[in-house]
Amino acid sequence: MSTLTAEQIAQHAYQAGFRGDALTTAVAVALAESGGNTRAHNGTPPDNSYGLWQVNMLGSMGPARRHQFNLDSNDELFDADENAKAAYAISNHGKSFGPWSTYTNGAYRKHLAEARKAAQHVTEHH
Repeated sequence: MSTLTAEQIAQHAYQAGFRGDALTTAVAVALAESGGNTRAHNGTPPDNSYGLWQVNMLGSMGPARRHQFNLDSNDELFDADENAKAAYAISNHGKSFGPWSTYTNGAYRKHLAEARKAAQHVTEHH
């Protein structure tokens, strides 16, 4: 198991394209979804979710998203960079976090302070 710090998650999110408040939110969502575990997997329907941002590949979403994200296998989503790129696309380039239940139910909020600090540090060093 590989568990990343908030700052490491922020680095992957930044590389995928998240900026500003969206970077902070993305880090907080990842922490709420996976606890920073790159190998997190929830296979209980209505989920078949992988990696940091728990990208859901259930049913017909799987083939469509594998094509969209240029993946040969769902397991590629255990790679933090691939997962971050998928999350960036799913979030409409950081504009909508509605697809994540930890965002809609507010669970991500308890990670905002840590996420904000990590996002600021990563942004300052780019």
